[in-house]
Amino acid sequence: MYGGRKRCNVSDDGTITAYYGDKGYTEDGSNGQVMVYQPAFYYKVVPLKLEKNTDSGIGYHLRKANYYVSSKPKTGFKLHPAFYDANGNEIDYILYSAYEGSMYDSSTQAYVNDNVDESITYEDGDLLCSVAGKKPISGLRKGIGTKVNLEQMAQNRGSGWHLETVKAISANQLLMMVELGAMNSQTGVGLGVARITGNSAYNCSSLTGSTAELGNSTGQAVETVNEIGGTQTAYNVNGKVSVSYRGVENPWGNIWKHINGVNIWGDGTMNGGQPYIADDFNFSESKKTDNYKPVGFTLPNADGWISAMGYGSEEYDWLLMPSEIGGTSALPVGDLSQVTSNLKGYRIGVFGGGWTMGDSAGVFFWRCFYSAGYHAQTTGGRLVYVPSAKA
Repeated sequence: MYGGRKRCNVSDDGTITAYYGDKGYTEDGSNGQVMVYQPAFYYKVVPLKLEKNTDSGIGYHLRKANYYVSSKPKTGFKLHPAFYDANGNEIDYILYSAYEGSMYDSSTQAYVNDNVDESITYEDGDLLCSVAGKKPISGLRKGIGTKVNLEQMAQNRGSGWHLETVKAISANQLLMMVELGAMNSQTGVGLGVARITGNSAYNCSSLTGSTAELGNSTGQAVETVNEIGGTQTAYNVNGKVSVSYRGVENPWGNIWKHINGVNIWGDGTMNGGQPYIADDFNFSESKKTDNYKPVGFTLPNADGWISAMGYGSEEYDWLLMPSEIGGTSALPVGDLSQVTSNLKGYRIGVFGGGWTMGDSAGVFFWRCFYSAGYHAQTTGGRLVYVPSAKA
């Protein structure tokens, strides 16, 4: 699950055409999308200290727990939910995107930069991409950058392609937390692109690909090129260079990421609301019934540094979202949580933080106060590929 994780090129039908280090492997899209092969793994969560959430009356604050991962089945372990296909069958792997999503315009047959290509909008056939040397797409221009639009651009690649899901995010969080021995990803790896001076007129994210030389490793880029309004600036300092966790560039920082498969809902008495998780790949906004199931805990009722993760039941013990604030920028998590207080209605969740978020960015940073249909120059997304089980 760690050593078997590696960058690869993938065609639109899901065929892996080359692995990092192979002859023919490229990162410019000429041999397929640049993805990260993640073998399936099993996990176990043992809560050691739970405290009832007396504010909302729903679920618990998880004060202390043991987390375990295994590459093989073991008694008491479960296959992580990221490793089930659209029919609910177990699968051997998923593919993360190596890079944040850029946009390929089918009509012009070219990658776009939403800062300078002012006329772009979504058209049938446009594609969400994971390639090096491109500008991450955002919601700067009308008609692009919503969660629904990004999911459609992912699906345009073919069966199995999606906007990154909450289950895929959680698997990456768990692996990183166990490997680093801590939850503070910025301390463990680097700040990421989180100290760029913003400009509300532009998508101020940095270009993809500066961690290419790291390959399958974890660390920081030597230099990252930032682009604002067509002007490029190269940076080589912590806080302005991209980070990579085992092949996945910028799992936090640079640009906020839309995440599929989770909606937040509250009736005004449930603090920041309760997450609802899709149990399949039929994604909807503003929904908490049918395939969307309650997790059994609520988010904090104000913005602040995370002090506890939520716990509702064993069914959703894999979900790493906060229930309480009161921590610091260092401990126990080191990431911020942002919500709508006394939420009444629906919200979506965007993830990881963007170019201006500084110490608050990180692999557990959720911003859960935007309404359905939200798009902005600060927010994009990335691909995930979920294969179908072999018959």
